[in-house]
Amino acid sequence: MTAKSKVAIVAILLLGGAFMWVAGAGTARPRLPGAPDQQADPYEGTTVLVEAFVVEVDLAELYEMDVNPLGKEPHCASVEDILGCLRSPAKARVLLGAKAVGIHETGKNQTRQTETVYRTRTRTIGAPGGPQRSVDYTAYEYGQTLTILPEVRSDRAVTLGYDFDYSGVRMDKQDTERPPDTVSWSWNGSVSLEFGQPTIAGAMQDEEDAIFFILTAHILD
Repeated sequence: MTAKSKVAIVAILLLGGAFMWVAGAGTARPRLPGAPDQQADPYEGTTVLVEAFVVEVDLAELYEMDVNPLGKEPHCASVEDILGCLRSPAKARVLLGAKAVGIHETGKNQTRQTETVYRTRTRTIGAPGGPQRSVDYTAYEYGQTLTILPEVRSDRAVTLGYDFDYSGVRMDKQDTERPPDTVSWSWNGSVSLEFGQPTIAGAMQDEEDAIFFILTAHILD
């Protein structure tokens, strides 16, 4: 074999190897066995409306029904028990409500409502021309904050992270000179809700009343 022939053979081999390398570089790698397929989240973009209610129920009424207000056996307080008491304003009453809208797994959503109430105090003071009436106004601010983080589990259920805070005042209508009592409630945690079904998410009690925190979730079209 001549020297020219050897050079030609070597050049052909080098060109062939380069072609195979370029062709291989443009070929997609096969998926490894057992690697999971990427699937779209069926609930991506789903909007959830959450309604929160704070309900006050007379302890005497719950005891008469043999119901434990703080969720202890044998008869824990249920939504049905509370709804039954709400039929009579003397037994139970809705103190306040809040709403918030969140999107499935896209971060927390918060709503806040604040109001200001004024307490009027009238008094008589001495003056050179005779007694004069003086009117004082004292402002009290109260409000509530509801924060939610919904994670839709199915067409019927959602896991909801929640944080609710309320601060306010209760006026004494009989004693207008007395400063109002301050009231505050706070509940937070995570709960599994069925859409459209109210659920007790928190409770507390004092000497005369039990306070229930109730959540309901709905899917918005």
